Amino acid sequence: MFIRTLLRFPAVALLALSLLAVSLSAVADDTRSVVRIPYADRQQLTRLVEIVAPWEARDGVVIADVSPAQLELLKKAGFRWEVLYRDRREMVEKRSGAAVSALDAGLYHTYEEVKAELAAIAADHPDIAMVVDIGDSWEKSQGIADRDILAIKLSGNVAVEEDEPEVLFVGAHHAREWISVEVPLMLARHLADNYATDPLIRSQLDNGAIWIVPMVNPDGHHYSVVADRWWRKNRRLNADGSYGVDLNRNYGYQWGGPGSSSDPRSDTYRGTAPFSEPESQAIRDLGLAHDFEAMITYHNYSQLVLYPWGYDSVAAPEKRLLDGMAREMADLIQGVHGVRYTPQQSSELYLSSGTTDDWFYGELGTWGFTIELRPKGFPWFFELPESQIVPTFEENLPAALHLISWAESPEPAPDVKANGLDTAVVLVQGEPLEITAALAAGNRLGGDADWWMVAESPMGPYHYRAASDRWVAGDGVTWQGPIQELPARTVLDMSTLPPGDYLFRFGIDVQQDGIIDPMRVWWDEVSVTILPAR
Repeated sequence: MFIRTLLRFPAVALLALSLLAVSLSAVADDTRSVVRIPYADRQQLTRLVEIVAPWEARDGVVIADVSPAQLELLKKAGFRWEVLYRDRREMVEKRSGAAVSALDAGLYHTYEEVKAELAAIAADHPDIAMVVDIGDSWEKSQGIADRDILAIKLSGNVAVEEDEPEVLFVGAHHAREWISVEVPLMLARHLADNYATDPLIRSQLDNGAIWIVPMVNPDGHHYSVVADRWWRKNRRLNADGSYGVDLNRNYGYQWGGPGSSSDPRSDTYRGTAPFSEPESQAIRDLGLAHDFEAMITYHNYSQLVLYPWGYDSVAAPEKRLLDGMAREMADLIQGVHGVRYTPQQSSELYLSSGTTDDWFYGELGTWGFTIELRPKGFPWFFELPESQIVPTFEENLPAALHLISWAESPEPAPDVKANGLDTAVVLVQGEPLEITAALAAGNRLGGDADWWMVAESPMGPYHYRAASDRWVAGDGVTWQGPIQELPARTVLDMSTLPPGDYLFRFGIDVQQDGIIDPMRVWWDEVSVTILPAR
């Protein structure tokens, strides 16, 4: 063995490295039934999602509203179903015991009310809040209506674009999901109103920027208020005379794949091309203009915390850490009112392509999450009672604040030094050489990783084995375990290395596949040249 450590890892060092409800006004299509469709396996579920847009999918059953044409497609595909409600009007009347009356959004916000509330927040807190028009709705682009895609930026120095961590929260990609507007809108008000008195929020806004887009789909949301409470898509007039594109199938990453439809009449119609819709273009352009560390897109319903990928069941590159964050947020949510949200990869629900969080993660490297809010399901579906608006926000607030704090924490910072120096070191054979490794865990604290300490030498590659406190020939992982702070520790202390050029690298790899690739992990290196003794 050409390398041996004269100063053995103390026990503490070895340990450190080892840890190294609203009523329905007017239903545009009373012929749509609400049905319960059993499925046998994932293959059937994928086929089912190509025909219908599930309201929920769990325990081998999909619930969805379907048109007569979709029922014919289900029949041809061999599916059976149970009719829960002959039409959506009947569903409302059976649950309420009253005839359908004119719709009033009640305590939920319409587009006009969202616009007014955002303006009020900015007026109340002009130093930290600013409303930004990030794009037009489809109907505005056609001169039919006057609705903008509005964002509010919250930051300690809001009028200045600074090099600081940024986090994005968005709501209402889908028109009928009214509670998905309220949570981000109430988050904006909470952050602004508590900046002066809450040290955490003050720190978050002073050290970063929070962007919130409460209503991505204002045309569709307006239509769900005045015409069809269960309308999902935007209001584009399609070539076949039908209306709407599913904005959450219109993003460019893996656009056109499973879980989206090419049929303009489908609730999951993906559009004619990636980002064909001005609403998704507005979110795309916002994402490209800012370096968001993390984002949440709110939907309802089902009480889930979802993370990429949705387009395929393959694991995302940082699945362990994404899953860990989803679990942390779900635990924080449950800790408020005891309501459980299930953390899982999005594709475990069903495949969905061209989605918001997949695009942010796949194209921009932004940690993207979808939170499906209350209710769990039957009997309310999308019509969450007004009495649950505030509790739903309250339970989601700690998760949002946690994600902001995570995003504003530094990334992991491995540090390797030779004789206390980060720069190249030149020695004469026989002179002392001490290699130390340290790690500031940053925002990956607690997540699992491969730890590795490798050396390129004139005799070939070597890697450090923490368990035996030895350097051995070949590439390899030093340790596997949680990412924690690692105070500087000596991993090599000697003066007998042969002459030549050496390169010592220390890093962590959250993919945990045993491949040491400095291009995709957090790492640091230092070079050492040993000259022959005179």
